[in-house]
Amino acid sequence: MSTRIFLALALAATPLSASASSSLPGTAAVDTVRLQSELKRASQATYSGRAKEARAIYRKLIAEQRAAGEYAKLPLWSLALHYFYEDDTRNAALTLDELASEANRFGDPTMELRAMFEATSLWVKRKELANGADRVERIKDLLKSPVIAEADKREFQSRMG
Repeated sequence: MSTRIFLALALAATPLSASASSSLPGTAAVDTVRLQSELKRASQATYSGRAKEARAIYRKLIAEQRAAGEYAKLPLWSLALHYFYEDDTRNAALTLDELASEANRFGDPTMELRAMFEATSLWVKRKELANGADRVERIKDLLKSPVIAEADKREFQSRMG
């Protein structure tokens, strides 16, 4: 199986939930029904060849969630998938790095591991890996986390080969 197909399957198979967002006190929460609807609309735009429209929707959702003090996990992940689908691995990796940072900030080590691992894989394939030792060290630290499911840890350990 090609690495690109494997990565696409790994990215697409990751379960995500709109209920994973949390908002700061005193800020308006994002409507999760509307969020799901807009994510679906952006996905349809992607698969219909309207990439610019899809990116605009994803960026708007990310901005709205951040303005509400919420974790923009779903739109960031979806934007990374969009870039990957468009074969724009540079922006996919940048978006995954952004998601890893946000996952760390919101205390989601499983998503931080997944996003950092996938971003690092893309940077390696592009031969543009910056701070590789730091990334590998962080991935190894996350693999020791007691809150990350053992099945997830085994998946990444097997992929590290």
